[in-house]
Amino acid sequence: MASVYDRSDIYDLFDSPKKDDMTKAHWEAVLSGLSVRTALDVSIGTGSLTLPLAALGVSLYGSDLSETMLARCREKAAGLLDRAKRSGRYAHILCIDEDSTRNNPKKPWPLKEKIWR
Repeated sequence: MASVYDRSDIYDLFDSPKKDDMTKAHWEAVLSGLSVRTALDVSIGTGSLTLPLAALGVSLYGSDLSETMLARCREKAAGLLDRAKRSGRYAHILCIDEDSTRNNPKKPWPLKEKIWR
């Protein structure tokens, strides 16, 4: 039986451009005066709360146990590429599948895919 957490359509139900703008403004306020260039979100989900960091030029790395959530995060990150290029501020985003590390302890963080650069 699938978990509710694997239902990215439900998780993103309240996403909107206005919410994205508000989240970006929040990150701008939090990072004001700081020199943050890289961030790690260890439970990135669909990226709703941290993908806006990339629009600020922060390189973002995210991991999640749910492949469904990571797939949606990859889709959303790819959609940011054009907007970020137009603004001249874009960074690197990498989603990592934590579940694939369970069978190979010698490779604790396999890099699954570069989704946006």
